[in-house]
Amino acid sequence: LPFAASIAILGAYLVKKGVVNNIYNFIYKIRIPFLLTIIGLISYRFVFLYGIRPNYHLEPGSIYSILLINLFILADMAMALLYVWILIFLFQKQSLKKLLSIFSYAGKMAFTNYILQSIIGYILMRSLGLYELLTPSMAILIVLFVFIGQVILSKLWLSSFKLGPLEWLWRCISYGKIIPIK
Repeated sequence: LPFAASIAILGAYLVKKGVVNNIYNFIYKIRIPFLLTIIGLISYRFVFLYGIRPNYHLEPGSIYSILLINLFILADMAMALLYVWILIFLFQKQSLKKLLSIFSYAGKMAFTNYILQSIIGYILMRSLGLYELLTPSMAILIVLFVFIGQVILSKLWLSSFKLGPLEWLWRCISYGKIIPIK
């Protein structure tokens, strides 16, 4: 929840400041400090995962443990922002614009797809007990398979409806009335 809330607050701040209206200028302007910060945080993430965590006992609740875990969460946020930054950067290239536009269907149903990914992940990891059994390459294949499926299902859904089911429900709740989905 803190991770999602932080990203949402950052997004709202950037929209309010007008950054979204001139996103290409913004990512160009911040590229050097942004990339240096990202490299540092992602490096810390690997140091934590493969150096600190396996070799040292972190006392739950200690200041040291809380600091290290929060830095790890910050590194996760940095990775998410890096993905967005890379997509925006690639979308500037005319040759890649058409290829990347395929993903717009899943993006138009982001809330629905996010919840669906969580349900699929829960079923696979908890209900089927795959959490401890999957290798990283198997996990990547599952992620790719699920995402490609979501892009296809989103395209099919959006050919009949203008909003995803959860996006529609959210708008109905927000506006306090039933709005047309077709």
